[in-house]
Amino acid sequence: MYIIRPNTLLHIYSTHPNSYSVCYTMKPIIKFRLSLLFLLLVSQSITSESKCNKTCDLALASYYIRPGTTLANISKVMQSNVVSKAEDISIYNIYTILSVDSVQVYTRLNVPFPCDCINDEFLGHTFLYKLRHGDSYASIATTTFGNLVTEEWIERVNVYPRTYVPDSVMINVTVNCSCGNGEVSKDYGLFITYPLRPDDTLESIAKYTKVKGELLQRYNPGVNFSQGRGLVYIPGKDENGVYVPLPSRKAGHLARSLVAAGICIRGVCMVLLLAICIYVRYFRKKNGEEESKLPPEDSMSDDTLAKIATKADLDEGLLQNFNQDANFSKGSGIVFIPGRDENGVYVPLPSRKAGHLARSLVAAGICIRGVCMVLLLAICIYVRYFRKKNGEESKLPPEDSMSPSTKDGDKDSYSDTRSKYILVDKSPKFSYKVLANATENFSLAKKIGQGGFGEVYYGVLGGKKVAIKKMKTQATREFLSELKVLTSVRHLNLVHLIGYCVEGFLFLVYEYMENGNLSQHLHNSEKELMTLSRRMKIALDVARGLEYIHDHSVPVYIHRDIKSDNILLNKNFNGKIADFGLTKLTNIANSTDNTNHMAGTFGYMPPENAYGRISRKMDVYAFGVVLYELISAKAAVIMIDKNEFESHEIKTNESTDEYKSLVALFDEVMDQKGDPIEGLRKLVDPRLGDNYSIDSISKMAKLAKACINRDPKQRPKMRDVVVSLMKLISTIDDESRTDSAELSLDVEHDSN
Repeated sequence: MYIIRPNTLLHIYSTHPNSYSVCYTMKPIIKFRLSLLFLLLVSQSITSESKCNKTCDLALASYYIRPGTTLANISKVMQSNVVSKAEDISIYNIYTILSVDSVQVYTRLNVPFPCDCINDEFLGHTFLYKLRHGDSYASIATTTFGNLVTEEWIERVNVYPRTYVPDSVMINVTVNCSCGNGEVSKDYGLFITYPLRPDDTLESIAKYTKVKGELLQRYNPGVNFSQGRGLVYIPGKDENGVYVPLPSRKAGHLARSLVAAGICIRGVCMVLLLAICIYVRYFRKKNGEEESKLPPEDSMSDDTLAKIATKADLDEGLLQNFNQDANFSKGSGIVFIPGRDENGVYVPLPSRKAGHLARSLVAAGICIRGVCMVLLLAICIYVRYFRKKNGEESKLPPEDSMSPSTKDGDKDSYSDTRSKYILVDKSPKFSYKVLANATENFSLAKKIGQGGFGEVYYGVLGGKKVAIKKMKTQATREFLSELKVLTSVRHLNLVHLIGYCVEGFLFLVYEYMENGNLSQHLHNSEKELMTLSRRMKIALDVARGLEYIHDHSVPVYIHRDIKSDNILLNKNFNGKIADFGLTKLTNIANSTDNTNHMAGTFGYMPPENAYGRISRKMDVYAFGVVLYELISAKAAVIMIDKNEFESHEIKTNESTDEYKSLVALFDEVMDQKGDPIEGLRKLVDPRLGDNYSIDSISKMAKLAKACINRDPKQRPKMRDVVVSLMKLISTIDDESRTDSAELSLDVEHDSN
């Protein structure tokens, strides 16, 4: 290239002899369209959030202690998946509770409870409370729940008006909570729902919490701390007595971030694809067009076409053809002349196709590298966030069905490529919309139960009554365990699973059991009296269910949480085992397995559970405790009076009260020297009166005693328990028939 004026600015120019310069710039309209498209793709990653998007796992309730209140009573009233016994409350009050048997009146205790997002509207937790004679919404709000709720709030979340509150029905009591506010302070992430009392002031609460009054006011804007009523939210301390900071926002939004990342990755891929299309469209569309536009040229005053042609040793006509619009005598500008290479020879013009091919390969290589990097990033995100825990946690399939798939040919494999645990080919899947319609959008009025892993709602699907368990995604392991068992095992004495759903939450749909669970009938004096014969038949139902999963199912399962709460009763009082969330698969060849995870319910767990030993005999032990419950109608862990030999309702803190397991209570009778009959009579459910055979009670107690043997090897197998119960029931039936026959003869004799 020959430069006539050195200071002339060139954007792009060719240095190849006998070739034209190439200069391309992308049109502004194309740049605008690309920018607009990219912004549109990125904007799709922004999703709307619910009204209460800052849920937290735990909150505290400030419970005011009145005379006659005990920790045990509070733990029953505010029972949840974090509180099942008095000790669960005491660990959050280490400086105020010296013993679980006594608490100081007119003080406050912090009671832990879950803080959930209810109906995507507000933060709180719904407790279930059974109404007693004389209860009213006002007394429940002020006395039973210590002003943590109001009469109006209870009425709002229940179907019964405050003017008519029937006895012996379950109602919802919803306590509000807070998860903090990062805009106020990130130092506090655990909060107390604090009912104001007449003697409270902002200063006194600030002194009590050691938190500045200004900060308390910011957490509760517009609240008058001296009004003597209402709720405020104040920072609380955990079980170690320290304030808990607000959780990282990044951790809280991990799921949404991953979704946004996925959308952005798709957007990047689309942009790369669009770039390739633009290249093909604009860079190769005209094979016949010239590849460059030459800039305007000027010449210096002493340059002419003849001089330049002579210096370059070229024909003037050829030089003019290369610069058709140039005036070589103008004295300014740039012209293009052929040049020689390092060998002093002219280089021919490269093939047009070869030039395009080289540029195409370069562009294609860049695009391929970009796509590969995006794919590699996506794989890294998947491995990092979705498979980091044990490599075996199943992924739930996306659900978009509006109704269950019940056709024979529409069997749904439960994400068989994602989960090595389970193949769902027996239970249909439901959409969230179907379940929401069945429960009136999971209305609090439809809530019928609360378990350790979720809430249970009553619903109607296709005219059939169902029970729907709603579980959080944190309970995935329990969800999969129960789904696996109940889709592969069917038995008359195991609760029937109708279907499932995995949209947002985890849902299991069961048959509806009209008579609730066994615990409600044994421990509630207002329920219909269950005769000894009915109790034994329920025991036989449970024994048959356990025998099936222990000996006949393939594979074999261990339930690990047999208790009266998990024994459901249908309208005919047939017993069915439920809640398989802790069920463990076992190898028939191995009678014992080991685990470092202690599972079960206190009072029902065998001694070997403390050492992590798992076997079918642990279900046998728990069944023995249930037999003791059926005899006595007492809970597995009870509070007794040392001066008497009977269990009492939770009452005032007295020095004579202590907790004792039901097993220990029966051991004192069964292990004593001599005949234990009189001791057994004192343990029999007083509601039975004299309508039982003490011989049958004795045999039932001996069977339970064998089941709770401290040595697992000495406990009977469930098949042997079934045989023993069948013999015992047949004996009772024979006695009943004999008594009826004798009564009939007496009537005939009197009539004669």
